[in-house]
Amino acid sequence: MRRAPVEDDENMDSLLDTLMNVVGILIIVLVVTQLGVGEAVKRIGETMAVDPAMLQRTEEELAASNRQRDKLDALAQDLQQVDEGQIAGRLEELLRKNAERQKEVDQQTAELKAKQEKAAENAQLLAEIEENKELLDKLRKEILASQEEEARLNALLDKTRPRRELPAIKVNLPNPRPAPPGAEQILFVCSNNKLYPLNAVPFQLKGRELGLNVIQSQRLEFYLPISESQKIFYLKDPKAFLRVFNENSPTDRYFRTELVAAGGTPRLVFHPLENAGETDRSIKRASSRFRKQLNAVDASSYYIRFQVCADSFDVYATARPIISRIGLLAGWEPQAADWHYTVNLGGTIRFGPPPQPQPKPTKPPPQPAKPKKPVNVID
Repeated sequence: MRRAPVEDDENMDSLLDTLMNVVGILIIVLVVTQLGVGEAVKRIGETMAVDPAMLQRTEEELAASNRQRDKLDALAQDLQQVDEGQIAGRLEELLRKNAERQKEVDQQTAELKAKQEKAAENAQLLAEIEENKELLDKLRKEILASQEEEARLNALLDKTRPRRELPAIKVNLPNPRPAPPGAEQILFVCSNNKLYPLNAVPFQLKGRELGLNVIQSQRLEFYLPISESQKIFYLKDPKAFLRVFNENSPTDRYFRTELVAAGGTPRLVFHPLENAGETDRSIKRASSRFRKQLNAVDASSYYIRFQVCADSFDVYATARPIISRIGLLAGWEPQAADWHYTVNLGGTIRFGPPPQPQPKPTKPPPQPAKPKKPVNVID
């Protein structure tokens, strides 16, 4: 049963047709060549006398043509003996070999790609290993340094005499309560592990006077008041005012001040002087300035308020029992180590444009709020 024609058979038919055409053309060329040579010899023999040398050369050319004809005849016979099945078999063999070679090429390409990827991974691993080696060496050096430091400290500890225990600090349990009616506050700031007495009122008075002088001397501009009855100066250039003010800001033996803008309100910031203040040692002396100031305080009219920074609890713990023995009431409030006491400057100086006038209320005024509970400032 003959197989159904496929695309390869059609290609084979075209190839066979081409081969047969080539064979036919070669046979025709041979025949034409043979006839041409014979006619040439015949014409030469008829038209002119025969030259032996030319005759020999002509015979040699004829023999060469015959040999060429025989080769072409043999080639044609070989081509005629090749049948369709042999050509198809050869083509299939060639296709099979080409497919095998292509498969080998694909396999080698895949292997090469895998090797390249593996080489890249290996390079990355080597880089990570080198980095880890450096980190490991660094850690080893740090461990060795720590061990050497530990050994040095242990050696010093062995040579150090036992330290006597410090006396325990007595701290009373807090009893928060408001200050007695009419009692005024005396403020102490504990900072830099020193004790600083602070009375902000003189600073405020000097600051207000200085502020008005700065406005007049520098001729600073300010916004017009909302009404004639308003006597508030709203400065247009707070930076210039603050710069000139702080060049001569109020100071005393314990604090220097700095004026800052808190929105539209000027505030004084108190900076304790490093070379001032009462130390823990000076407070313990009976003739200290701290004790002389306390002896002049009326216990029925004043109470003590401590603002204690985180680095100054020791000096507070020394001063508090002295105050208790005198009979003065006191309280304290912990603050951060970088905390500074601030207070409004007060007076008639403000920053920025004045607030817009409020419209007249259409509703009845609210009822007065209940009086607030007094703040606990005594403990």
